[in-house]
Amino acid sequence: MSEGNWNHETVYNALVDHGFRELTTENNRYVQLYDQATNCAILYAPGRATNASPLHLNPGEDSWSPAEFRRIRATIVAVKGQRKSDKDQPRAFLLCQVNWDQFAHALSLPGTR
Repeated sequence: MSEGNWNHETVYNALVDHGFRELTTENNRYVQLYDQATNCAILYAPGRATNASPLHLNPGEDSWSPAEFRRIRATIVAVKGQRKSDKDQPRAFLLCQVNWDQFAHALSLPGTR
């Protein structure tokens, strides 16, 4: 894929094709951006209510990786916060919009320079 042609769907599919861990629940499908015990950096699949901000980050978890965040930080163009409950434990997530070309490049997806 050439620069300028990346979008939510092409990035998501490339991540799955290149071995990023894809998880499916009853309501969602997403990939983890690195190996993590608790979801700290995930990209939801296209076609869900999360499309406006499909990258969800949870920096408060033990498996959060500052190094992985540094790789993608410059690709984030907008952020909003959201609290989610998981087993009666509230968690703070950052819901992010990204520049898809820059995001694909930051993750070293094939076809990026």
